[in-house]
Amino acid sequence: MIHIIHGSDTFRIQDRVHQLCAEHPDVQWIDLSETTSITDFIHACNQHNLFNPYCFIRYKNPVFLTTKVTEKTTELLDCLTHAQTSGAHTIILYTTKPIDKRFKLSKQCLGLGHAEAFTEFKDWDEDKVIHWITDRIRYYELTAEPTIAATIWHIHRTDLQRIDQLIQTIRNYEQQGSEVLHILICREFRVLQEMGGFDD
Repeated sequence: MIHIIHGSDTFRIQDRVHQLCAEHPDVQWIDLSETTSITDFIHACNQHNLFNPYCFIRYKNPVFLTTKVTEKTTELLDCLTHAQTSGAHTIILYTTKPIDKRFKLSKQCLGLGHAEAFTEFKDWDEDKVIHWITDRIRYYELTAEPTIAATIWHIHRTDLQRIDQLIQTIRNYEQQGSEVLHILICREFRVLQEMGGFDD
């Protein structure tokens, strides 16, 4: 299976990669970067053997997704096609650099894998962020009043990393009672007010 994770939202891209890796907790991942050549990537895909036919690769900023490539394109597409159909490969290609679909190879790669795009939230995306916060609360197996997500939005706006840290803190205190979520949110809300960082 090939997963292609891309867009401008660094936090959600990294988080999605983490989630995909967590589905295979006991495997050894091969980590590649943008300095990895296409030849080395193909070689990495072929490193499995008779005793371990499975291959797990994380590839950050693969050059063939974001720039025009003319060399070894046939070999690369053959490799990706085999990886997608064999069932023995799990490959995560992820990048925060723009993917130009005008490039034939980039477009073909997107067509081969399961692509997910994460665009950075803007200040006017209140409803989208509140929906994300609500889903994030559920992701950590917490429950909260509907107004809590909106309150968190007013405190941290589009800072998803800070929001995630707050929800994790709440999860760590969950055993102390259901009111902890409300107490922690109110405390953080008051601190921000005192700092003059909250706009009505």
